[in-house]
Amino acid sequence: MKRLLGTLLFSLRLSLKSPMNTILCIAVLACGIALATTTYKLYDMVFASTVPYENSENMVMIQRRAKNGNLDNTWPMLSLRMFLERQDIFEDIILYVPEGASLKHGEQGALANVMYTKPNFTKLAQVYPFMGRSITEEDCNSANGSVAVIAYDIWRDMYGSDPDVVGKTILSDGIVRTIVGVMPEHFDGPFPMTRVQIWLPLNLDTIKDDTGWVTFSSMIGIAKKDISRKKAESRAAEIMADIIKTYPQENDGIATVGLRYYNDKFTDDNSAKILSAVFICGFLVLFMSCGIVSGLLTARYSTRSQEIAVRSALGASRLQIVGQMIVEFLAISIPSVILGFLLSHWFDVAVMQSFLDRFQIPDFMLHRDSTRMTVFVVAILCFVSLVSTVMPALRASKTDLSSVLHESTRTGSSLRVTKMSNFLITWQVATACVVMAGGAIVGYFIYDYRNFNNLINPDDYFVARIAFNAKDHSYKARVNLTDEIVRRIRQNPGVVNACLSNEFFYGNQAAGGERHIWLDGDDYATEFDAPIAVNRIVSPGYMETMNIPILQGRDFTSSDDSSHPVVIVTQGFAMERFGTLDVLGRRFRMGRNDVWLTIVGLVPEVYNPKNDPTSHNGFFRPFALEPWDDIFIFVRGRLPFEQMHRLVTDAVERTDTKICISRFFTYNDARAFNGPETFMSFILALFVTFSICTLLMTAGGLYGIISFSTNMRRTEMGIRLALGAKPMGLVLLMTRKGLLFVAIGLALGAFGSFFLRSALIGTFGTSSEAPWTYAACALVLLSIAGISIFLPAFSAARCDPARALKDE
Repeated sequence: MKRLLGTLLFSLRLSLKSPMNTILCIAVLACGIALATTTYKLYDMVFASTVPYENSENMVMIQRRAKNGNLDNTWPMLSLRMFLERQDIFEDIILYVPEGASLKHGEQGALANVMYTKPNFTKLAQVYPFMGRSITEEDCNSANGSVAVIAYDIWRDMYGSDPDVVGKTILSDGIVRTIVGVMPEHFDGPFPMTRVQIWLPLNLDTIKDDTGWVTFSSMIGIAKKDISRKKAESRAAEIMADIIKTYPQENDGIATVGLRYYNDKFTDDNSAKILSAVFICGFLVLFMSCGIVSGLLTARYSTRSQEIAVRSALGASRLQIVGQMIVEFLAISIPSVILGFLLSHWFDVAVMQSFLDRFQIPDFMLHRDSTRMTVFVVAILCFVSLVSTVMPALRASKTDLSSVLHESTRTGSSLRVTKMSNFLITWQVATACVVMAGGAIVGYFIYDYRNFNNLINPDDYFVARIAFNAKDHSYKARVNLTDEIVRRIRQNPGVVNACLSNEFFYGNQAAGGERHIWLDGDDYATEFDAPIAVNRIVSPGYMETMNIPILQGRDFTSSDDSSHPVVIVTQGFAMERFGTLDVLGRRFRMGRNDVWLTIVGLVPEVYNPKNDPTSHNGFFRPFALEPWDDIFIFVRGRLPFEQMHRLVTDAVERTDTKICISRFFTYNDARAFNGPETFMSFILALFVTFSICTLLMTAGGLYGIISFSTNMRRTEMGIRLALGAKPMGLVLLMTRKGLLFVAIGLALGAFGSFFLRSALIGTFGTSSEAPWTYAACALVLLSIAGISIFLPAFSAARCDPARALKDE
């Protein structure tokens, strides 16, 4: 122990003799460990999670599979009942209907995920209320069914953890419900529903009246243990074939049934590709950090070649020399690991958690067992020790005393470092190029996504989300109520205009608004063969409020209702579907048996302005044709946030106190919560962090390696200067080879970036990239690498020849 302590103290003294080298090693390793740990946490959460339910290996999501391969989680009522009667595959089936609701208690409101379900949902998860009771069959069969089980966070946030909450009421979409139970913390399912905040009794006979629109249910099955997957799928397909024959209209375009087992992967293919790319980049950065540290240590050991050779000549074994160097590395690696995990924790809290809170991620994926992370920590420490220390230590321990004394120490050492430094320059630049390219692709996509629509100034808009309930607010009542709310808001002198929309006006995609359409005169074999367009429901005045010019025809009016079904289309839709912009009076419908919609207006392309073949054009319908139970109010004005919030709240409450305002936010905040930008911003944050770290690591690594390399050639530089060489000529001599390997690294990085681009562009859209972003990344990287190489070379070229020769 005393010998080990002495070795460690000796190592600390050696580290202090080279403070810049030591600081660079610690900083580079810490960054690599932090990024690798962060990506591993993400990988472990997404790809290594399993559903923590008893017998989860037998749990199945029962879905309908369309002829085009898509899976549909909703079952129409007649098909559902027939499947339940005929099936002999599952020992139990849990029915559930996902829904959104506006909750209100006192002055507090929230937009919540709601699950209408049967009592056996607790049996599936083996999780029961810690206070009160669960839903009963009697609740489901009750005429009103006005009871609710609330989530732990609703109990904590809305009711202040009131121990007497059972028996009190909560307003859900304007319906007063009695709280009968509170689910335990960290339960938010059962999966695949996530972040559920209120559970309501499901009655298949009354669900449409309860919600105003639901005519389906979803199913989770617990397969019998003696039935294999193959047999279950075969038997389910037989039942589904009979259902399709019996109810062909309900199953138009459906081919068979799809059984998706719980312990299969959770993510879709696109998300899996992106997260895998992030994971690979994280470990590329770790390899890069290990390579940089290995190079820095090689450079340090090269300056100690005489010492190592003398120790070897005095009887020290090669194992002892390598052991000494490993102990030296421990003095660097221990603070590196500590700093790395502190940085990772800070990134989790400051960046990742803010994004993860917005995603519908199951709670069991967020709260992971720490055992695997502990194993990972030990593995990381062993890995960086092996890669960063053992290899340079083995190279240095080969030093022979006679060869060291025969040659100039610095010159010989320089030759030994050259090959390693050239490789490291290439590796660092290639890795940084790949990571920066990923950040550029995602960053430009977000920029393009935010700025494709220059019609509006986001700072002028506020957004409120309100919800009705089917029992108190009929379709006709909703139209009258929203007209009154908008009228009251517009009366305020601080408001320029106001309107309604079922979706957030932002980007070239609409959330859930894609519909199959039938053009007048065309026919299709099934619904899925019909073309797709994006549908958005808006109120009269929407075009004016959102500054969308009407190119032909007119805007919607209050008389445009179910008796006058009309539609406004975009230019892209007109050209794609009719081949002309002269479309006023043309007709199409959104289902084989739906009403015909007559085109009365034409507006610019706001859905797909770049004509991206992966996106769809679209059209607008008046709110009176389909008055949704929850709707966005867009308010255009320049009042302060609190004043505008009060104004809109007053307008809603004065119109009807049973209308819930679940959320009020600025346009930019609303955009972050109601579009794909959240996920893209999360991926961008990861890539930007990786890019900054790789740039800093590249700069530090190149500077450190070139500094040691040029320092070993100071005698040579002194002789050249004494013989009349120009300083700038020496700078070019020392930087030329370094820049050559930087160029090679850029070329390799461009090759690697091509594969990363395939994963990202295939998901985010082929239109959202620009060549100048790649050129900018290459220029930034080339500039940083050039400066990192030039500075130590310039310093060495300015040395005093007499002093350089004297030092030697």
